[in-house]
Amino acid sequence: MSGIEICASSLLLLCVWECVSYGVNGGTDAGLVLLRVMPCVAAGIVSWAVFTAFGGKAEAMAEGAVAVLLLYESVLGMLQLCGLRASGHIIYPMTGTFSNPGPYGGLLAVLVSITGVSAIRHSGDKGIAGRILCILTGVSAASGLILLPASMSRTAWCSFLAAGLLWLSGRKEVRGFVSGRKWVVPAAVLSLLVLSVLIFNMKRESAEGRLHIWKMEALAIADRPLYGYGPGNAMGAYGARQAEYFREADRPSSERKAAGCPEYPFNEYFRFGLECGVPGLVLSVLVMLAGIASLHGRGSSMAYGLTAWAVFAVASYPLSEEIPRYVLAVMLGAACADGGIGRRTLLIVPAVALASIALIWTAPRMRERKDAEKRWQTERQFAAFGIDEGVADSLALLYDVLRDDYRYLYDYGHALHKSGMYAVSTEVLREGAAMSCDPMFHNIIGRNLEAEGRVEEACGEYLQSHYMVPSRIYPLYLLMRCRVRAGDNEGAVRVGREISRMEVNPKVLTMKSLRKEAMELQDSLLILMFEK
Repeated sequence: MSGIEICASSLLLLCVWECVSYGVNGGTDAGLVLLRVMPCVAAGIVSWAVFTAFGGKAEAMAEGAVAVLLLYESVLGMLQLCGLRASGHIIYPMTGTFSNPGPYGGLLAVLVSITGVSAIRHSGDKGIAGRILCILTGVSAASGLILLPASMSRTAWCSFLAAGLLWLSGRKEVRGFVSGRKWVVPAAVLSLLVLSVLIFNMKRESAEGRLHIWKMEALAIADRPLYGYGPGNAMGAYGARQAEYFREADRPSSERKAAGCPEYPFNEYFRFGLECGVPGLVLSVLVMLAGIASLHGRGSSMAYGLTAWAVFAVASYPLSEEIPRYVLAVMLGAACADGGIGRRTLLIVPAVALASIALIWTAPRMRERKDAEKRWQTERQFAAFGIDEGVADSLALLYDVLRDDYRYLYDYGHALHKSGMYAVSTEVLREGAAMSCDPMFHNIIGRNLEAEGRVEEACGEYLQSHYMVPSRIYPLYLLMRCRVRAGDNEGAVRVGREISRMEVNPKVLTMKSLRKEAMELQDSLLILMFEK
């Protein structure tokens, strides 16, 4: 089988196995999943049709479009660095169109890899179109390359380096230089190892946290290796496995510090492993490798962009961002195209028609979702100012549209809790907890159960929250107060002693305050027990 056939077959099998996993496990509502992925699927189909019909001309069109996108992102990043435009994050000065510099750096690495190779290849063109494309891609690649180090994304740097190594490996002069000097390969390997150590130590705590995330994900995949946990349930499975990990034994303090509640899996291949088991993980890797082989074999500049994307996906979350998803769809569509040769050309018209129907079906629903998100954000602002009356009723109207967003489910469940609708709140929060590893879901569920008089069940929720992120005091604080209300003063004192042994970041005033309250409560309980 050719790279094109392997890539297309693997992509199709991955979609089928996602459906199988959904049938076995359930997960995010299928209609909402389709709404989220359909535009990217349509983009991939259109990309396949264009590359199949036009071949080399489609390559030039794609390179020009990528150059324009990169120029826009680069100019926006420069304006943000100069303070002329606001970034998407209060801490970081440059995020492009994103809310975080990590995905922005990854996108720059992908686009620079494509435009840089394109500029080099068109540098010898004598035609006007070729010269214009060379200038456009060259300028955009230079601007993106200038900003790439400022993104401070180590994963983006590594992905660009991987694309660069792939390009160097295809140069005859490089191969000739290496073949005549035996010391080059060992020196290159040693340099990469040293560079890896330096990059790792730049933000050591962050790197150790990333390793811990992968460890928990690998353990979770090993628990359900065949079908995984279902689409949309990746981070919920992560949180449950991390809680089980810390419940099993007393782990080192370094691991307890590294454990958090990440919003993303920080490894897209592990994401597929969590959702669809080992078959999903293997197929996702195979899609990328076959796609790179297909594009590289045809001499496409997209091969270097897909290489950068594939490496970036090892330690980041490009599938959670809209623009990187569309860029991937276009590159995979190009990888599955045959350049206008063969029977696949007969499928162009029905494929484009299918993509058009999908977009027509999606467009009004996407507008509905955008409107629902605006209304949700408005209700969040009311809640932030302490205006809780009517918030639960307003959020209830958005449930059918936003029930695949765990953030919305938390806000809705919390509003129901404040309204005294504890049973309904617990039901909604459990839906969100299946999608997220944030222990706050279990904290509010525990408070619901406690309000209903189900004290032991509430204590179980607080313990689950504690084990999910063992460095946090708040779940143990809630557990301690719950034990007091249940009349179990001895149990409350034991929890207080556990809190007293926990390390507290002096910069986090909330943790200091909670610990102080817990210690005061423990002292009063000890006095009461001594008097008895």
